[in-house]
Amino acid sequence: MVVLKLGDEWELVDSWEGFDCQHIPSGMRVEIKQSAAEQSWPRESVKPSALRFQIKPRARGSTDIYIYAGHGGEGESADHHNSDQWRFFVAAEADLPKKESIGLNRLRERVGCPCTITRLCLKTPYS
Repeated sequence: MVVLKLGDEWELVDSWEGFDCQHIPSGMRVEIKQSAAEQSWPRESVKPSALRFQIKPRARGSTDIYIYAGHGGEGESADHHNSDQWRFFVAAEADLPKKESIGLNRLRERVGCPCTITRLCLKTPYS
């Protein structure tokens, strides 16, 4: 969903890389993380999960930008396939604390308000 929105100059990379997609002209690397309140697997609790993102990079220096995708929908109306139900936070590694994970409120404090898929864009050296 994210790579399609970013456009033709972006490509998915091998899953073993330290990042998920790359801007072809500039080489900018992006890692995409997601978290959702409703999960598709059975859980002990029926209570929705709090949105939390892993922020520890797979390999230091391998990623330029992180996109954190959060889906807060719950119950019958929650549809992970509906891109309008996701919210996206864009952050540089320097904007994140040196921790394993970060919650939604702390992420907002660090990088500001999220955007919708229609407003998602990344500045590249060629922008």
